[in-house]
Amino acid sequence: MKKFLLFTAILAIFSISFFLSGCTEKVTEADDCLRLHIRANSNSERDQSLKLRVRDEIVAFLTPLLEDAEKAAEAEKIISDNLSALEKLGRKTLAENGETYPVKAEIRTEYFPTKSYGEAVFDGGEYRAVIIELGSGEGDNWWCVAYPPLCFVGEKEGEETTYKSFLAELIKNWRNK
Repeated sequence: MKKFLLFTAILAIFSISFFLSGCTEKVTEADDCLRLHIRANSNSERDQSLKLRVRDEIVAFLTPLLEDAEKAAEAEKIISDNLSALEKLGRKTLAENGETYPVKAEIRTEYFPTKSYGEAVFDGGEYRAVIIELGSGEGDNWWCVAYPPLCFVGEKEGEETTYKSFLAELIKNWRNK
């Protein structure tokens, strides 16, 4: 019985790893990944802070919308149908903080350099991405993966935000046992 349970656990881990690995290689038409980038107006402390406030609202808005998506194309369609709502939410968040610059949301394919997301590495290449530009969009960006959903937020006031995947944490914990 123990061997069966161990085999089942290993099979599940490999299945999850295979699923997550779809976003760790250069994206082609067959890949199932959709990135999310929020680009600040500038690198000023204020604009970077506003970017994080908008980020919090966007992630909170998208999380329940995407929870049942089974493919990146499905997630992209859901987000595409809500681009104007994302722009409105961004403008509202900025206005609540005394700022009036524009917000533009769109989905497009862009080249991104190699980036790491915890232990996951996203090779440089062409990725489908939801791009939200605040003002000029010339400041540093914040990013995560909208699909598969790797935008889990854990934040305490005054501390750096940690974003992690629940599944990646399970795999990491299993490997460390």
